[in-house]
Amino acid sequence: MAIDPVRPLRTAYLQQLLGIIRQSRQSILRNVRPLIISPYPLDLDELERMIERSLTYHLDRRGQAIVEMFIRLGYDRGVDYTVGRVQALAPVSDFKIIAGVDFTRPDMKAIDELSRLSLADLKGINADLGRKVLRTIVEGDKKGLGVTRIAQEITEQFNTIGLPRAETIVRTSINQAYNRAAWERIVKYAPFKIWIDTGDDRERPGHLKMHHVIIPAEEPFDVPAFKPTPTSKKMVPACKMQYPGDVTYDPDLAQIINCRCTLGPKFTRTGGKMTGRQKK
Repeated sequence: MAIDPVRPLRTAYLQQLLGIIRQSRQSILRNVRPLIISPYPLDLDELERMIERSLTYHLDRRGQAIVEMFIRLGYDRGVDYTVGRVQALAPVSDFKIIAGVDFTRPDMKAIDELSRLSLADLKGINADLGRKVLRTIVEGDKKGLGVTRIAQEITEQFNTIGLPRAETIVRTSINQAYNRAAWERIVKYAPFKIWIDTGDDRERPGHLKMHHVIIPAEEPFDVPAFKPTPTSKKMVPACKMQYPGDVTYDPDLAQIINCRCTLGPKFTRTGGKMTGRQKK
């Protein structure tokens, strides 16, 4: 699981952006040279217009196209890469942030959500231990260590927590925090949201049925009941969730623990499915 949802595309994005800046510089130099070596007086107004046109083309139009491409890549992977409202035009004054998207830093909103979680209700973990474990998760997430490495650190620091349980705690907590942060942003800029399943044949049946379900951003999903195993006689009850991992409506823990589903924004109802009450 990618701890920092920005990291998978960060390097590629910066390389593309630096390429645009280099091309813009080369274009300006190419156009400025004839004006400078000309025997006629230098027209400063024309020089300024030429530079502005080149910057507008390279940093605005091409920059916007690159941002849109990376946004689509993020959505295709089930990750919300935005840190604010996706705008129609790209501000050329800020090379790091174009169209409200910043690919150069971790998702601090998600990390803030993570720091607010409580582990005190977990069996065998009191309030003090819960705070310490959560602090380890938050610090590891800021460093981008990954689920397994953070779990190893927890096991090393707190010998009462085994590695399998530590991995479950880390994966569940991080997924909840990042999906909540994504949902809070989605309701501000997108009319719909889409549930995205991991697609690796290890999903719980109820979540597999939720794959690509699209509903209005502020409505909760109707997550169906399912059997934990094909031979199980007990059903995990259906529940409502605003996002994968949401505990607002008191779902059964089997709907939450180790969930790897993600939430994405949708600007139209196309490309997914509407089910039950969610059809409009």
